[in-house]
Order: sequence, then structure tokens, then C-alpha cells
Amino acid sequence: MKVTIHHYHFWSDWTTVDPKEIDTDDYISFEFHYRGEKSWHLVGIQKTKCLDGYYREEFGHGLVESEVAETYFKLKDKVTIVSDYHNHGKGIDEFIRLIKKYEAKNELSKKISNENLN
Repeated sequence: MKVTIHHYHFWSDWTTVDPKEIDTDDYISFEFHYRGEKSWHLVGIQKTKCLDGYYREEFGHGLVESEVAETYFKLKDKVTIVSDYHNHGKGIDEFIRLIKKYEAKNELSKKISNENLN
């Protein structure tokens, strides 16, 4: 399955948001790392023939925050870690907040769609 994420790319004097297509079949697992102040990083783990047998690929400088929960739900069967990477103490709470916000938004969209059908 292919999933498109949007991540920040920091240049010397500006920031862009770049799309990245990930073929989930190429990865054995994914990790979400909270690094503070709305900074979420997605890491993909691949089995390889190097050193410890695994290759870790970090996708860009951080996920666009509004897509963290959506990306999680697209990858959830392969997500093995959601971490508070630098021990800010807010990572898991922040992740739960984003998940609840995403679920509420989807529930509202369903309700509006159903009302429009009636």
C-alpha cells in the first residue's frame, strides 16, 4: 500500500512542506517520535543486510501536525512505537489529543454526510 505524507524541509532561510510517498510494503514497522512543540517525526524500519540487520529511515524534518493522526491510522497495523523522544512529558498526551481531534472531525464529517443524504 502506498501512503503519502507531508513533512517539513528546512532550508537556510525558508521552510517548505514536501510530499513523500511511502510504500508501506517496503517497511517492517514505523515509529512516531514527539520531539516537542508540535514536532512529530516518522521513522520507517526496513530489514536489510547491513550491520544489525535493520535500516531506520527518518522521513523529512517532521510531519505536518495536522496529518499525524491520519498518518497513524493509515499505518497503524505497522506502528510499533509512539514515543516522547526527548522526554518532554507531553508526547503521549499530545498524541492522544491529536487522535481524538481526528476522530471527532471524522465523526462530524459522517454526520454531515448522512444529513445531506436525508
